[in-house]
Amino acid sequence: MQPATEQLAMTLKSCPECFAQMPDSAAFCPGCGRSMHAESEARQRPAFTRNHLLAGCAYFTFLPALAFLLLDRYRRNPFLRFHCVQCLLLWLISLTGALLIRVLGRLLLFIPMIGPLLAVLFVTIAALGALFLWIVLVVKALQGERFALPLIGGMAEKYSRIP
Repeated sequence: MQPATEQLAMTLKSCPECFAQMPDSAAFCPGCGRSMHAESEARQRPAFTRNHLLAGCAYFTFLPALAFLLLDRYRRNPFLRFHCVQCLLLWLISLTGALLIRVLGRLLLFIPMIGPLLAVLFVTIAALGALFLWIVLVVKALQGERFALPLIGGMAEKYSRIP
């Protein structure tokens, strides 16, 4: 008969994610919470389709998004319609934000010495944030995901429903 510690050591397995030790019968990793059961269906990304490419193109200015919504054959596609509506809503919010940033930048110029530096910093941070958001939206559309933005995603979902 083997000691209990040796018997326990033989029935332990490690998590492939965080390498925590656990019994063979464990359903979840105690370290990271990952499921230890073999997934019956591997998560597969949908195949790259024409709709994904068109949804990614919708984020290049507002013109393609507007054109896709006006053309009947594209308007009936719920995936493309969602991304077009979200793009147009994002453009409206971006134009409003750009106007506010411009006004704030002008006001900051009245502060001696540090005001112009703050204005440049503020504009740079806003531009980098907009660029990052644009890249994320294009990539998510090309991957076939309906990535909804926190503030406007719900409205895009509501307005993209086909009547």
